[in-house]
Amino acid sequence: MQTSINQIVLCTVLSLSLLLSMIPVPSAAGGIVTTSDALTLESQDPRTTLEAWLQREDVAQELTALGVSPEMAWARVQALSPDEVAAMAERIAEMPAGSGVIEVLGVTFLVLLILHLTGVLKVFR
Repeated sequence: MQTSINQIVLCTVLSLSLLLSMIPVPSAAGGIVTTSDALTLESQDPRTTLEAWLQREDVAQELTALGVSPEMAWARVQALSPDEVAAMAERIAEMPAGSGVIEVLGVTFLVLLILHLTGVLKVFR
């Protein structure tokens, strides 16, 4: 009796392993990356989007008016997780060109809130 159960289990395991071995496994393909391709990939980094946004004159003036230096804001952007950077870059990319003061203040508030929550800057008492 024990032998037949062992045989059934063995046959089942072997059958399943045979079926699983037939599933195609995707293979990786390698190739040469040209300089222009590498620069294109590098320019898609969300941190560069945020850096360009923080270097804008109107954003720097707004941050300075709120008491945050652009250098401090950039240091905080460097400390953000990749998910947070991607979310902020996406919000900036979704804003229309020539966006109004309300949008700039909203993003500035978000930056200040992050700075406050991490203890870098005490904005809200």
